[in-house]
Amino acid sequence: MSAGTSRSTPPDRAALEGLFSAPVRVRFSHCDPAGIVYFPRWFDLMNDVVEDWFAESLGLDYRGFH
Repeated sequence: MSAGTSRSTPPDRAALEGLFSAPVRVRFSHCDPAGIVYFPRWFDLMNDVVEDWFAESLGLDYRGFH
């Protein structure tokens, strides 16, 4: 890697087109005593994001889709 390049450089806007993001708050109750999110909770959190993606980006009813 040359001195002029940085791994932390954010991608330009064109590289982000078409991406969907939704903030997800990981709560205390989602984790075990070591602070690791329980696997079933990750599935729940990610499914919530998929449902938001259907509604907000695709304009589809997730429940009706299934």
